[in-house]
Amino acid sequence: MRANASTYYCAGSHVHPRPCSAIAYSVHTLDFAVRQVCGMHDGARVKHCQSIVRRLYRVFAHAYFHHRDVFERVESATGVYARFVNVARKYELAPESQIIIPELPTTC
Repeated sequence: MRANASTYYCAGSHVHPRPCSAIAYSVHTLDFAVRQVCGMHDGARVKHCQSIVRRLYRVFAHAYFHHRDVFERVESATGVYARFVNVARKYELAPESQIIIPELPTTC
């Protein structure tokens, strides 16, 4: 899956990491996130949350750079990306260098 012209991600859910389609990568990532969150206990380490945020952010980046019209339509209606990034920043789950989508106008 490509996030932008210079960034390509391979799915780590396969026995040996390999390229896969954006939709397959997104499904693998959502499945991974659900399994991780459902299996966490009170003492869950931040590292696991950072990994989840990093992987989910890649799905947002792909949508933004390859399906901008859909991304903007969904974002203007729901603000889901803005909320996701706010949580990631508030709890320091993603370094600023990994947040590659330009600042969007606030709609919510």
